[in-house]
Amino acid sequence: MENQFCRASEANPIEDILLEMFEVAINTILYVRNIYPRGIFERYQKYNMAVMMSKHPDVNLYISNVLCSIKPLIHKNELEKLVIQINDEKGFPLDKFCFDLKLKQFENKVCYLELESYLRSFLLKLMTCNVLLKPHSKESTFQVLIYTNMSSWQHLIEDKDQDFPWVVENEVLHKKSVITPIRSCDTQLFSLQCYVEENEQNKQTLA
Repeated sequence: MENQFCRASEANPIEDILLEMFEVAINTILYVRNIYPRGIFERYQKYNMAVMMSKHPDVNLYISNVLCSIKPLIHKNELEKLVIQINDEKGFPLDKFCFDLKLKQFENKVCYLELESYLRSFLLKLMTCNVLLKPHSKESTFQVLIYTNMSSWQHLIEDKDQDFPWVVENEVLHKKSVITPIRSCDTQLFSLQCYVEENEQNKQTLA
């Protein structure tokens, strides 16, 4: 499945590396958390392993628009966190898959085989997250949240070339939440930490 959400960056390949990784991560979460029927997913090869990717046009368009939209933030090192939020049928958050990102200054040659190994290990751990989390209802939905600074946010919503309708989210904080670490990834180009913030009430209800 080719990345077609935005033009490739020859000058700064880190943007495309991260966008592809986020694309696979989002699809992996949708698959393992059963947000959509298994029939809308197809098997692809990424990072020298099998991954499940959506073939549904609307789902793919939403993911593509999100990733294309955040590319300028990655380019300027202004994307602080990407969150895939799973909501119940009333829109209340159940799980928050959080990806904390920090880019590094690196001028030497990058070992892409080593980078692929890091990302493969990272995604393999994400694929097994269900053993750490409670299931939720079949009526669940998802949305993507981004965290950045105020000036970057203002530029994002004022950008005439920006078609994706980002809105400010009034974040619902869980009175009690459980933080489950998934995986950290420290490479030559960036460090990435993934964890899940899970509504403790959901865990108790389904226990």
